[in-house]
Amino acid sequence: MISYDEVFSKSSIKKDELGTLDENKALTIPESANLYLLTTAACKEGIYEFIKKSNFPDDKKITPLELLDLTKGEIGHDFYKEYLKTKSTALIDKYLKEVKEGREEKDYKGGVGKPHSTEVILHNLAHAPGGGDLYIKAILKWAASEISVEYAHTGQEAKLRSEYVWYDLYVKEAKLGESLTETTGVYGSSSWRLVNKGAGYAIEK
Repeated sequence: MISYDEVFSKSSIKKDELGTLDENKALTIPESANLYLLTTAACKEGIYEFIKKSNFPDDKKITPLELLDLTKGEIGHDFYKEYLKTKSTALIDKYLKEVKEGREEKDYKGGVGKPHSTEVILHNLAHAPGGGDLYIKAILKWAASEISVEYAHTGQEAKLRSEYVWYDLYVKEAKLGESLTETTGVYGSSSWRLVNKGAGYAIEK
């Protein structure tokens, strides 16, 4: 089974080549994964889970047209379909711009951006060194953009608005901004726990 690092370090596909990419050209698994990443902004963890689920042999070759059929029903498929039709990433670029602009909206207390379909819940079960209260800032990111930010003391929940897609979750000490821990592959409508682990902290299911 090809590893996560191999998938995302062995691709020669670049964004400036997308406009002239031959849709019938046979691509390696890393090239296909990076093509989907560049044209949909689906997260790497979600793409790798799809590769594992599909159980492709390491030397499997896929054309961009075949990739369209393989990804039906997957996150980002509509963006990818639009890319193949137009040979342009204008639609996903517009969407990402709107996501980033949404960060400036303050209509919803304690968070950023527009209302979402569901939540990622982080239970703060951790304590500060010495056993005191640990006040955290939880940050949910998608495609490197902050989607939701919430705060929680020890014993409280940070409820982060989300969609049914994959995210990265970061936790910082709220007052000083010190990074405490992070994790990837966080799906919308999931529940997680922040716990003490050794001398530091960890995010666990």
